[in-house]
Amino acid sequence: MDEKELIKISQSSEFLQDLSKVDRWDLLPHLFRVKGKPYSLKGREQFSVLFDNEFVREKIVLSGRQEGKSMSLSRSAAFDLLSIQNFQILYVAPLQEQTRRFSDLYLNEAFKSCPLIQQLQKSEMTGVLSDAKIMNATFHKTLANGSGIQLGYAQTSADRLRGVMCDSLLVDETQSVCADAIPIVQESLTSSEFGTTTYTGTAMVVENLIEAKWQKSSMCEWVMKCEGCGVHNIPNLEGNVLKMIQADGMHCYHCGKKLNVRNGKWVPAYPNRMKSFRG
Repeated sequence: MDEKELIKISQSSEFLQDLSKVDRWDLLPHLFRVKGKPYSLKGREQFSVLFDNEFVREKIVLSGRQEGKSMSLSRSAAFDLLSIQNFQILYVAPLQEQTRRFSDLYLNEAFKSCPLIQQLQKSEMTGVLSDAKIMNATFHKTLANGSGIQLGYAQTSADRLRGVMCDSLLVDETQSVCADAIPIVQESLTSSEFGTTTYTGTAMVVENLIEAKWQKSSMCEWVMKCEGCGVHNIPNLEGNVLKMIQADGMHCYHCGKKLNVRNGKWVPAYPNRMKSFRG
């Protein structure tokens, strides 16, 4: 599919296109914008797991700060709402303020930058594609195709999230979410044919919820081959990451040559988990 065809799809007024036939990566720059520029995974390859075409029951993205996690998560959620009719998402963060910030800053931008979503939120579309009411509140947004997202918070308990039914659960800033709340919130997925859970966040310490979830995943890490000695560098403690970090960037722990950090690939520590819990 060439660029003209992709642009035609992204700007079309037809709402029942079968987007599943198009690779999600190809469509992203034509569906969403960030600060006026097309949204792309170039430079954000670590978030590709959020846009997999392949169905995976659980996913986790363990990342550092200010890497674009919230921006990518909001685009992934918006894409699912757009492309799957009557699809319901539940977003959960630890604090109300974190949830409000995600909705107002990131999800709103994703909605407003996508021409198809803008069409699906027009009042005249009410009752055209589904009987669902169109909403655009901070904690609840819906589209004319019957899909919607509810947003809540659960630092200490999941009481305020009981009774919500969803197809996809997004747990953000997982490291600070109440661990006991996760099984309760996941009950929202029991009647769904999808029933997927995505965890995102930053570990900070080795004894918290997100680290425990990461250890159960495929644990993909970015492996970089040294262009000097040919040794594969894995940036973790076992791979001598502290020796790799130098003042001017990342260096090979074996020979000391500076690494081309873009020249790498994701390698799972547990390949057998890639189809069940991708990390």
